[in-house]
Amino acid sequence: MCNPYIPKAVQLVIDDVGRREGIKARGSMYRRPPVIDRQTVLRDYETIADIGAVVGMSPQTAVELCDWDRDNVCAHYPTTQWQGEGWDNSAVYGDWVGGVCRLYTERADDIEFTVHGVAHDYWIDGEPFPGEWVDSRDGEPWPDAEDHLACFKAIMAQHGLDRDLPTPFPESFVACYFQYCLRDGDPRSTGALMARHGVRYASNPFREPWREHSPASAGDGVFDSGLLLLERDMVGVNHAQVATVPDRLPNTSICGMHWGNMLAAEVADNDAVAERWIAYLREIDAASGLVLARNSEHCWSQWVYHSFAEVSESERGCSIDLKGIPERAWDEGFARAFTLCLPDRSLGSMREIVSEAFDVSGVEGRPGEVRLTLAPRNQVGGTVRW
Repeated sequence: MCNPYIPKAVQLVIDDVGRREGIKARGSMYRRPPVIDRQTVLRDYETIADIGAVVGMSPQTAVELCDWDRDNVCAHYPTTQWQGEGWDNSAVYGDWVGGVCRLYTERADDIEFTVHGVAHDYWIDGEPFPGEWVDSRDGEPWPDAEDHLACFKAIMAQHGLDRDLPTPFPESFVACYFQYCLRDGDPRSTGALMARHGVRYASNPFREPWREHSPASAGDGVFDSGLLLLERDMVGVNHAQVATVPDRLPNTSICGMHWGNMLAAEVADNDAVAERWIAYLREIDAASGLVLARNSEHCWSQWVYHSFAEVSESERGCSIDLKGIPERAWDEGFARAFTLCLPDRSLGSMREIVSEAFDVSGVEGRPGEVRLTLAPRNQVGGTVRW
């Protein structure tokens, strides 16, 4: 691309993080463990954070928390897990949880703590019903979905995560089994439930062949009850494929993976898998029209500008028209800073960057282009000159 443009930002979203035992050790009653046949360890979490640190992003890790339950609080919420009121996590819980929690609090710039669920399903007398937040049989939210969030919060509080993470409750969410009740404005809907607790950013693969299409504005996103819900691209990778890197780039803002896709069958081989993922993510960042999202706020904000703003070139600068951005994006705080890409010939001629309409907080020279980080001062737009 030769003219100034607003690229699509891509966020890496990784589901089913948090479980301890390998798939064979758990047996059929344990839903959605990692597909690797071994215990997960701190190094498996560090691998994700190390990937994020190298490429300059904070991947979302959608976490299930039942195995982190030190005080057996899940027994008070019997539909969150398979043992009901007899829940006892003593055989699984251990010092490993403390190390994982410290990783999330100390390396928040490299790995994001995202809501997924307690144990991935809704359980009635030990029988699992997918998914945890919405009954897949009729698409309706479970009547005690609030209790599942209360349980999730209680486990977070056991480890001070409500105090030590960047926000008291995660701002990002992925629905278990992708069962998401999309009914904007309905207080019982998934979006409304999550928004009440502080969630802002959600993603879901509505356009996969096995799902109904979403009524998404701009083709791949929709405002929903206080959330901005973006379309997830599964990028041709199945959840059961261990150590698997996609063979194509994402078509949407979300590169959706599962934990096993990021890990090796033997933990000693994680670094080799991480190198392949780093190369893939760098390929995304170098692709025409794409950038890696620094974090979820950047990804979701970038989606707004990429979808609704218009850029036109002018002499020694460009004009950015923001009038097409929906009012909800402003009112609900989704239109924040964004990335503008310029042709690399601009770098040599730049003396200073001047704009009355935008604050310029970053200038980065990349092969073939210059990337500016801009934040709007108004909802109309204006010029950027250099």
